[in-house]
Amino acid sequence: MTEHDSSPHSARSPAARFFRRFFMGLVIGIACITPGLSGGMIAASAGLYEPGLHALTHLHKDFRRGFHFLFPLGLGGLTGIILFSNLMKILMVRAPTTVLYVFLGLVAGSIPSFLQEANAKGFRKRWLGVSLATFALAFSVELLVGRVLPPAGLPLNSMTALLGGAVIAVGTVIPGISSSFLLIQLGIYEPFLEALTTFDIPILFFVAVGCGSVALVLVFAADWVFKRFHGVAYYAVLGFLAGSVVAVFPGFAKGIWAVVDLLLFALSAFGCWQLMRRTPPDHGETVSVQDSH
Repeated sequence: MTEHDSSPHSARSPAARFFRRFFMGLVIGIACITPGLSGGMIAASAGLYEPGLHALTHLHKDFRRGFHFLFPLGLGGLTGIILFSNLMKILMVRAPTTVLYVFLGLVAGSIPSFLQEANAKGFRKRWLGVSLATFALAFSVELLVGRVLPPAGLPLNSMTALLGGAVIAVGTVIPGISSSFLLIQLGIYEPFLEALTTFDIPILFFVAVGCGSVALVLVFAADWVFKRFHGVAYYAVLGFLAGSVVAVFPGFAKGIWAVVDLLLFALSAFGCWQLMRRTPPDHGETVSVQDSH
C-alpha cells in the first residue's frame, strides 16, 4: 500500500493524527501487559502494524516521517504500561478469572478487524491449514512451558528479567502472541508488575535490554515476512492467538459469577468491535508500507 494524499485519512490535521496514534499506542501498551491480549494483534487490527514495521526498518532512509509516525505510538504505549500496571496488579489478585474474561472478550472483538487486514490482498483456503498448524504449535508450547517449570515459577532476577524482556518483544512485534500469558506461565508476571509499579531500575534495565535486542531482530524479520507473505503471515498469527487463548482458558466460575463473566466477555467484545469499526485504519497518512525505491 502506498500513501495517497487524496485519501480521507490524509485530510486529518497533524494534531488529529498525533492524538489518534497516541490513543492507539495507549491501547497497545495496555494490551502488552494484559493477559489474553497481544499488542501486535491490536496494532494489526487498527491498520498500524505494517506501516509501523516499515517506519522502524526505514528510519535511516526517512527519519523525520518515521519519527512522526512512531513517536505518538511509543509515547502512548509507555503511558499505557505505566498507568495500567498498578491496576492490573490489583485486579489479577482480586478477580483473575473475571479479568481474563474481559480481556478475552477484547481479543474476540478485535478479530473482525484483524481478518479484514488479513484478507486485504485476497483469501486462500489453504491459509486455514497454516492457522491450524500454528494453533497446534502455540497450544503445545503453552502446555509444555506450564509443565516443565516449577509450580512457583521462576524468580525475577537479572537473567529472568532479560528473558521477560525478550518475551515482551515477541508479544509486541508478533501479532497474536500474548506476552503476558507467557510471563504468567514463567511465573514472573506479578513480579514484573511489581517492578513496574515500584520503578525497580535494575530489573527494568535488564527488561529493556532483553526487549530491545530481541525486538530489533524481530522487526526486520517481521517486516520481510509480512511484505512477502501477507495473507499466510496473518493467518499464522490467527492460529497462534487461538492456541494461546485455548491453552490458558480459565474455565467457568460457579453461580452468579459465571453470568457476570460471560456478560463482561460479551460487553468487552462488543466494545472492542465498535472501537475498531469506528477507528479507520492508519495505512496511508504518513508512512507507506512499501519501499518507495
